Amino acid sequence: MKAWYVIQTKSGDEERADMNLFQQGYKTYLPLVKKHVSKRRYPQRITDPMFPGYMFISLDDSINGDDFSPVKSTRGVMHIVLFGNKPAKLKDGIIEMLQDQESEDNLHHIEKTEYEEGQEVRIKAGAFKLYRGIIEAQANERIHLVLSESNTKLTLSTKEVEPV
Repeated sequence: MKAWYVIQTKSGDEERADMNLFQQGYKTYLPLVKKHVSKRRYPQRITDPMFPGYMFISLDDSINGDDFSPVKSTRGVMHIVLFGNKPAKLKDGIIEMLQDQESEDNLHHIEKTEYEEGQEVRIKAGAFKLYRGIIEAQANERIHLVLSESNTKLTLSTKEVEPV
């Protein structure tokens, strides 16, 4: 029976490791995300690994630590992730769930939320959870806001707030 395991790759070498393992006949999964970024003030859409530095490989469930040497010696691979002294095996269904969430282009899409100056938002987590504030400015993934209740100024991640 097959199981999915976690591989740590060399920094930025996820695609190289994926290609080299595929060429050796291994079944791998490298989930990718398409996201918006601003580089030098120009918005761009880029594709990056969903889990930078990590990917997944399907191997025989009965494999032992010595059988990983061909995988570990593959260009781009650092090592198999371990829990204690055993390879990190994923629970059944995790990879299938990730694959089901992909769009038709086999990518996960992360849309950047744009907030406008003067827009009211609610804080979703932390010490100010459920407080409301007014956006003063947004810079990349950070927003500057003023709490409605106390005129306190905060800088938060766009992930920490939601529109009201």
